[in-house]
Amino acid sequence: MTADPSFLAAARSRYGVEPVASARAPGRVNLIGDHIDYCGGTVLPVALDLCCHAAVFPKQTTPDACLISTTLDDRTASIPLDRPLIPGDPFPVGSWASYAAGVLAGLAGIAPLDALAGCRVYIHSDVPPGAGLSSSAAMEVAIARAAAHTCNIPIDGLNLARLCQSAEHAFAGVPCGLMDQAAAVLARPGSALAFDCAAETHTHVPLPERLELLVIDSGVRHALADGAYAERRRWCERASLALGATYLAHADASDLSTLDSQAARAARHVTSEHRRTLDAIAALRACDLPAFGRLLSTSHASLRDVYQVSCPEVDSLVEALQSTKGVLGARMSGGGFGGCVIAAIDTKLVDRSLLIRSQRSQHAVALRAKVTGITP
Repeated sequence: MTADPSFLAAARSRYGVEPVASARAPGRVNLIGDHIDYCGGTVLPVALDLCCHAAVFPKQTTPDACLISTTLDDRTASIPLDRPLIPGDPFPVGSWASYAAGVLAGLAGIAPLDALAGCRVYIHSDVPPGAGLSSSAAMEVAIARAAAHTCNIPIDGLNLARLCQSAEHAFAGVPCGLMDQAAAVLARPGSALAFDCAAETHTHVPLPERLELLVIDSGVRHALADGAYAERRRWCERASLALGATYLAHADASDLSTLDSQAARAARHVTSEHRRTLDAIAALRACDLPAFGRLLSTSHASLRDVYQVSCPEVDSLVEALQSTKGVLGARMSGGGFGGCVIAAIDTKLVDRSLLIRSQRSQHAVALRAKVTGITP
């Protein structure tokens, strides 16, 4: 997936030469199935038309390093390629440059990166960071694709997604599941990606034409590397161990009396969210939009009350949407603690422009009049 022509034109103007490789990867919004990808659950993301773009320009810097530049605050980082890259050296774990370093470390484990030495990688992303739209996964996949093309490394599909996931684990300190990277690699226009995180298999679920999706940025920013996300994952690990389950999403949660309170919360949310996601897939296939909307709203209640990953600003936004005529359901989306809200709208019940005006939102980041409106 090559970068957008307008991005390439701006990049050529900046550096005065043609790039040797370019790529892009989309952000995503998860329709339902949050915090279950790392528990073997099934998730249902959709690719957005917001993307991260990367272009590799020929040798312009020191021969033993790769210079990464991003339009986000005009940041630049020099990544050494003359020695093995390890987490925390030379970039702090969780810093923006650590994501790029982790991806290059993964590629270097497959084949030499000699062709990348001395090059400059230029990055621009439309995906707002910290909004729960997988800006980090989009950047990882875009860099990986561009660097792999430069170095003639044949990697794509789930292997590429796994490499980027490993980079985020080790170098960014975020123990994420595979959903975000898989969505950035596998999602198709016009469909949601039903991704089974246990079997690592997927199907594409067409979105009904009557369904519109409104994604609203709450304006509250999160940083998953700060620890709350990792803490929830530890809850799940304790629950899986106590229940004797390989994957918590598939566990029998009928008796949680032996679990501590946090592990019990994890088991209740994960097992019920997995069932809701399967039901949501069935509802979309049957074009049962009211049922789909109810599942979204029930999912938010679980994320808010059971798993405790929402926040007051997001809850207020969800409640306002749920009480608006024509909105089938609404929920937080992403890792939580801020970020975005997704609402499902039936176009037969409401005009979306009227809905947006009624909400007076200043944070709409993605709206589709048709399915392709939020997909690459």
